[in-house]
Order: sequence, then structure tokens, then C-alpha cells
Amino acid sequence: DVVFCIDISGSMQSYLSYDSSSSRLSKLDAAKACCNMLVDQYLRADDRFAVCVFSDKGRTLIAPTAVRPGAAASALKTL
Repeated sequence: DVVFCIDISGSMQSYLSYDSSSSRLSKLDAAKACCNMLVDQYLRADDRFAVCVFSDKGRTLIAPTAVRPGAAASALKTL
């Protein structure tokens, strides 16, 4: 089981670097991409993941959920 804790404060909107297509990439976009990659490529079908987010307050975005393709991406696009 894995729990991702993602900072969604204003500072996460700042740009981290350039990706391979020379588009600007925010810190939040990079964090979301990492979560998606880990869930889709490294966790097994019998694993579970959860996502908590925080800024000035914390909240659970995704309660522990079974791994399935695209599960993280669909939940994280709300950020």
C-alpha cells in the first residue's frame, strides 16, 4: 500500500523545468505525473494507493483504492 501526500499550495504552481517537448512544467504537474507513473507502472494489482493533499489544511483526495490503469490520473486531474 502507498499513500501519496501532495502539496497543492500556491508555490506548487511555480515552474520546475522544461519537459521533453519544451513546455513549462509546474511542480504540481511533475508530482501528479510521478504519482501516475508509480501507480500505473510499479504497483501490482493487489496493491492499494491513497492520495492526501495539503495547503493550509489537509484532506483525503482518494481513500485507499485498488490499483487499476488510469485510477490515479482520473482522480488527480481534479487538482
